[in-house]
Amino acid sequence: MAKTGRKICVPLWRIVKAILNILKTDIQWKYLPMWQFFAFAKYSWALVYSHFNKWSQTGIWEKCHRKSIADHRSQLDMSLENLVGNYIPAKRGGEATGYLGR
Repeated sequence: MAKTGRKICVPLWRIVKAILNILKTDIQWKYLPMWQFFAFAKYSWALVYSHFNKWSQTGIWEKCHRKSIADHRSQLDMSLENLVGNYIPAKRGGEATGYLGR
């Protein structure tokens, strides 16, 4: 199928909502329930993933995450936080892989 050069116009808030669903439920990208976020259009999970990947590589996603935490720090209840995996040793060297060991 030849490309038409048309850009797909998707409201970004819907894409962000779909990404947050992925992060919350920890499902695979291909199992994202697209009908839940894009009821009137036939979009692929790959569209959501490409936005997430682009935003992650450029640092936008991390900036938004840090800003959101900074803005709502007083509302966060960290007593309910469950950090799984903080006991796993960093076999390739913690500093080289970004592991801070907190």
